[in-house]
Amino acid sequence: MFTIYDVDYYPAVSIGEIPQILNHGYCYLLYDFGVLTETNYNEFLRCDQKIVIGSLAPWKEQLYHKFIQSTFIGQKSGEDFYYLVLFGEGNDMQAFRKKYHLSMAQIPFFKNPFHIEKEQFPFLQELL
Repeated sequence: MFTIYDVDYYPAVSIGEIPQILNHGYCYLLYDFGVLTETNYNEFLRCDQKIVIGSLAPWKEQLYHKFIQSTFIGQKSGEDFYYLVLFGEGNDMQAFRKKYHLSMAQIPFFKNPFHIEKEQFPFLQELL
């Protein structure tokens, strides 16, 4: 565990370690599963807000399609599911939205995620 700006980070946490972290009494917990697998899928579904981030860059687009088809078919965006895109063209994002009937937003570029700039506030406020 390490702390930056009064935020505690727990890298490489196993599913078995999550109950211990939950007992620390944090107001908010953010899980970064990296890649969703059978091992962590149930833990992901327990989250109050589920954020699915993918890329529509030409060399990764097929992976995002395959992931959505196999994992989230029938899970529409709504109160607790949010679909975000790191990279991709506007037309690609529109086609993806239409194909899966999802609401999606594009993530702005963060040069340094530990130093938030004014231009990124609207996106972060909307996410909150």
